[in-house]
Amino acid sequence: MHAYWLSTFPSSQRRAIGMHLPTTMKTALVLCGLAAACALPTAGSAQSASETQATAAGSAEPHRKASLFAPRGSRKARSAASAPEGSREDSRADAREEALVVPTPPPDMSDAVPLGMLPPLPLRDPAISERAAVQPVQHVEPLPPPRSIVVDSPSDAEPLPAGEYVRGEYVEGEFIEGGFLDGEIVDGEYVVDGEYVVDGQPYLDDGFDERIVGSIPAWEEAQVLGPAHGHPGRMCDARCRVHRYWGRVDYMYWWFSGAATPPLVTTSSAGTGRANAGILGLSTTRTLVGNADLGAGGASGGRVEFGRWFPERGNLGWHFAYSGIGEVEDHYRYDSAATDILARPFFSVEPGATGPNAELIAFPGELDGSVSVQHTASLDGFEFMFRKMLASGPRRRLQVVAGYQHNQLDDALSIRDFKRVTGGGGGLAVGSTLTEYDSFAADNRFHGAAIGVLASSRNRCWTIDMGMQLALGNTYTTVDIDGSTTSSVPLAGGGVSTSASSGGLLALGTNRGSYESDSLAMIPQLHIGVGYDLLPRLRLSVGYRFLYWSQVARAAEQIDPGLNLSQLDPAGLSGDPRPRYALRYADFWAQGINLGLDYRY
Repeated sequence: MHAYWLSTFPSSQRRAIGMHLPTTMKTALVLCGLAAACALPTAGSAQSASETQATAAGSAEPHRKASLFAPRGSRKARSAASAPEGSREDSRADAREEALVVPTPPPDMSDAVPLGMLPPLPLRDPAISERAAVQPVQHVEPLPPPRSIVVDSPSDAEPLPAGEYVRGEYVEGEFIEGGFLDGEIVDGEYVVDGEYVVDGQPYLDDGFDERIVGSIPAWEEAQVLGPAHGHPGRMCDARCRVHRYWGRVDYMYWWFSGAATPPLVTTSSAGTGRANAGILGLSTTRTLVGNADLGAGGASGGRVEFGRWFPERGNLGWHFAYSGIGEVEDHYRYDSAATDILARPFFSVEPGATGPNAELIAFPGELDGSVSVQHTASLDGFEFMFRKMLASGPRRRLQVVAGYQHNQLDDALSIRDFKRVTGGGGGLAVGSTLTEYDSFAADNRFHGAAIGVLASSRNRCWTIDMGMQLALGNTYTTVDIDGSTTSSVPLAGGGVSTSASSGGLLALGTNRGSYESDSLAMIPQLHIGVGYDLLPRLRLSVGYRFLYWSQVARAAEQIDPGLNLSQLDPAGLSGDPRPRYALRYADFWAQGINLGLDYRY
């Protein structure tokens, strides 16, 4: 009877009443409801027979028990009584299908389990709101098997939208852009197959804005799915994972290849006669400067680079880089205080006096003097290159670069000597002085187009970078040769007569001047480096670079050691005009180590 009485209330009131009934009473109501559900077909058949008899007898009132639940039927059932006679029977049938019919009396409960043996039913928490009640079941399309993501992550993580595919792959563990990743925890950091998460934020491959699929939130600039990037519903590709800007600063220490240099300063053993002092080819002569490569030294320098990516333009970018190496300097100086015999050798082509010869700078009892040789070389250059990302992943990247490259090599050599007459026999008055200066300079400018490949591979916080680049273009060369001589002669009546003239010893009127030329050249480059991420956007790197230049002019190689000193006579030149200028090209290489920092943002 309680079930019958309770069913007359609306559903919301029935739930409220049910929450306050004793546990035993609720158990009884549940059992009664189950028994009633089993008897519904029989009761429905009995009612149909009863109503059929009442209709045949002309009765206008349906079954009394059913009338109690007429309001719970449909509107069509309630309006069946006023419908025409022809459709009344159909309306009654519809009402019987939609109305809830509870049979009376209640079914036999003799076989029911005693209520005392049943466990109490859990009561609903009254604090649960009506909105939290069971919602009607909605038909949905079956989702694919969920991804099992096993990642320790902060409680404020932002999960990815459910049901997303990752390039059609469902994985156990983590998945990052085409790779399966096995997660583990090392020293409190999430380590995922070489990638790692710092403070709960994923940090992947050279600052890529990429994110682990799961509940680890992306760091401040990461964009996982790409509605704003034009590809919603799938992982961002390389266009979305690179930082837009980067900058790099390197300290460099490089070594240059030397330039072939003829003998410039010689000495002789003690006791050597004046006629043989400093003459090349004699066993008593030793070369102090030259007859070897000059400029084969090292110097410090630097390199700066700035670049930008344009993700919206299909993995395109550009960068500008400038590098400069300070002067590689060779300096030699000798004087008579330490070396008794000093000379500057040459090969004479003067008619009647051909062969090896030398100009004395210092000789015991006749001349005191000194000589210095200085060589400098510097290299710098810049490039403006466009970049294209060919392939990109969590651990590897491959790029191609192409653009404009400029390099400049400045090479200079100077020789200065000073001598004072201290005794007779030289044809000059005692106390006379003579200063000679020779200067050779070669400036090389390369302008060309370059193309190259850059590749990188990383493991956790370590990165290996490699690159090759080849430039083809024109080398514009300028060679300047100059010299001077200054002499002072004491006068008999007192005072000094000073004179200056153009031309030294190796730079005379036959080769002095400025010369220009152009030549096709190529400059290949190679670099390799290892980097360590100090911070998610800051990397420390150390590496090696090599540069080769096929066509350059070196200052020392523009020297012609053949001299025709007849051009110094008042009568003028007689014979072969030497020294002469003849441009001589050579190759050049530079290599060194670099230590740098790069920052991405």
